[in-house]
Amino acid sequence: MILSAIILILIAGAVLSALSVRIHNRMPQLISWLCQLISLGLASWLLFSANNQTFSQSVFDYHIAWIPVAGVNLHLSADGLSLLLIVFTLFLGIIGSSLSNNLPQQGFFQFNFLLLLAGITGIFMAADLLLFFFFWEMMLVPMYFLMAKYQSIGGDNENTPFKFLFYTQVSGLIMLLGILTLYFIHGRQSGIYSFELADLKHTVLPLPVSLLLMLSFLLAFLVKLPVIPFQGWMPAAFNASPLAVVLTGILVKTGAYGILRFAIPLFPEASVLFAPTAMALGVVTILYAGFIAYSANDIRRIAAYSSISHTGFILIGIYAFNLISWQGVIYQMLASAVGVGALAILAESLFKRTQTYDITQMGGLWSKVPVFSGMGLFVSLALLGLPGLANFVAEFLILAGTFQQSILVTVLASLGIVVAAAYSLRIVQKIYVGEYQGPDLLPDFTLREKIIMGILVIVLVVGGLYSRPITQATEKVLDQTLILQTEDQPAHQLPDNAASVKLFSNPQID
Repeated sequence: MILSAIILILIAGAVLSALSVRIHNRMPQLISWLCQLISLGLASWLLFSANNQTFSQSVFDYHIAWIPVAGVNLHLSADGLSLLLIVFTLFLGIIGSSLSNNLPQQGFFQFNFLLLLAGITGIFMAADLLLFFFFWEMMLVPMYFLMAKYQSIGGDNENTPFKFLFYTQVSGLIMLLGILTLYFIHGRQSGIYSFELADLKHTVLPLPVSLLLMLSFLLAFLVKLPVIPFQGWMPAAFNASPLAVVLTGILVKTGAYGILRFAIPLFPEASVLFAPTAMALGVVTILYAGFIAYSANDIRRIAAYSSISHTGFILIGIYAFNLISWQGVIYQMLASAVGVGALAILAESLFKRTQTYDITQMGGLWSKVPVFSGMGLFVSLALLGLPGLANFVAEFLILAGTFQQSILVTVLASLGIVVAAAYSLRIVQKIYVGEYQGPDLLPDFTLREKIIMGILVIVLVVGGLYSRPITQATEKVLDQTLILQTEDQPAHQLPDNAASVKLFSNPQID
């Protein structure tokens, strides 16, 4: 019941936020904060409880028949990985909501914002594929309205919401076709028509069919990550709304989660065969997006392509198929969301003070706003992967795991770190050093901005210095729920690699 309560609290909060604007303009935000804090508290308690139990397939489970005649169930399930992502989603949600003070129509904003969080939270809990698709579509509508309503200056603002909806809807419909095809194939084989992930994992598929169905799922997940060439919606989203960057940081995790939770367990053989292609896409994404970020002058565009570059690391880490790289993937999902989110917050703060997003028109801010500049320098160091910060841990784990599969991929991906250092240092050079040519009076960080940025800085530091809690939780989950047992896939058996975890066979990438 607690799992369903987390989602229902967010949905109820959305309705109350929309109605409470008649009482006072501040009420929607206060209700939103309260509902998110309650949901965060419940999810955190479940995560703490999960980390003190022995994992099986899931720690918490809620299951009732939804449409019994069609084999559709309201099946919510959560393990340590799901709960970790839910906690982090709600944490970023509170940060995003805290940035909305000056936005008009608070009732409209908080209504859509909470519905978005409810949809994403449902994705991390769904154990029924039709329910998963319901939540997948549920999060798209509020995101569309948020992007359409809250525009910032610059960019192709009129087409931005359409770009997002087009990319996500087309890929989502293709995934739905894949879900229905798998549903009917399983029903004809077993006589039991079911959308349950646990049932569909045992469907016997010819390899060509398995590849096609996997690609139908994978397209939706790669669009949401996104990776090259499916990245078109993300730079537009960063141009559209001051909060889209925080929302995008949350959305990106759903793509990686979908691959780990659904695409690989449902289609293990096809996933192994696709691994070289996936790693090639990952390397191209890392380098291409990194070079675009280096050449860009709009700081929002830099933040967007920095985020895309980080998703390349996520992709190669997933398809390295070992525990170390998968732990790095989870870490990268969290660290990148915080780091890029902090950069995006700085971008909006810069615009408020300088009325421009163009870094070539800035300079010398260190002498005028030292606290702001210090935070900006720290975020830049985090993005380039400075040892001691969370991004370094994530990239190190991914590259260490990938090295076991392909030295070439590891070397090429490592060049992305060099490119990240280049665009991060360029940000510092263009914004914080040099001669200041702006107005004489330039306000430094407000108290609210200091608190928000301070929290993000603490998360990056603690995540870099004390990674054991996250790696310990993900190790248990990946061992028990995300990695198929080799006895189910005898053609791809491997010797144990680490911690007695049986892994997929190593694709020959070299």
